[in-house]
Amino acid sequence: MESLASQAKPAAVLWLAGFLQAARLHRVVSFCVSSRALSIRIAQCFLLNGFIFLGSLLTLKSVVIPTLLWILPEQCDQSWGQHLCDHTTAVALYSFLRSGLVEIFYVFWFYPLYIFSFIISTLWYETLFYYPQDKHVSDAKQGNIHYLFVILTILR
Repeated sequence: MESLASQAKPAAVLWLAGFLQAARLHRVVSFCVSSRALSIRIAQCFLLNGFIFLGSLLTLKSVVIPTLLWILPEQCDQSWGQHLCDHTTAVALYSFLRSGLVEIFYVFWFYPLYIFSFIISTLWYETLFYYPQDKHVSDAKQGNIHYLFVILTILR
């Protein structure tokens, strides 16, 4: 147990040093400004994720949930008839069905889109990671692209 504690502190110090080095955004920004190809790829990643997730949230909030509220209302309407309004079971059942259908929407819409976006972004980030090796850039710029890769991975 003592050896584990003695190894944990240097590992934590190295991890923190690496994180602080990766968080030097001014180096990353200067490198992105100098490379049009990297700027385009980063913009593609952010736009892909933005359109997928903001579009999905907009669809959920403005189409799916209002439709479910129309089909399965939250409150008892007198047009249903007094015998249904007297039973709170129907309203509770509707609430349960609504939440279940929203969860199904998450499982069959959000999660597959997230996996798709994750795979595409990972492939694009990989091209960013190997870009300096393909272009034979200097070691300093190569280090910057590795920082960029770490930052983009953290921001995901």
